[in-house]
Amino acid sequence: MTLQMRYQEKYEQGIEIGIRAMIIDGMEDGLDSAKIKSKLTRRFGLTPQKAEEYYDKYSLEELEDYEQ
Repeated sequence: MTLQMRYQEKYEQGIEIGIRAMIIDGMEDGLDSAKIKSKLTRRFGLTPQKAEEYYDKYSLEELEDYEQ
């Protein structure tokens, strides 16, 4: 793996962490899903479809963690 490839991988991991944090923070602040997804599209340049995918993934994960 080249240095450039490692850098890209770490960059993408950082973006994913930021997306997850924004979703969880939005949920904790009581924002509705549409508002959170709108913020994801603006802040991270995601398509509405990709924002929906991330929201579904991390909101479900957060709910499962909360129920345990």
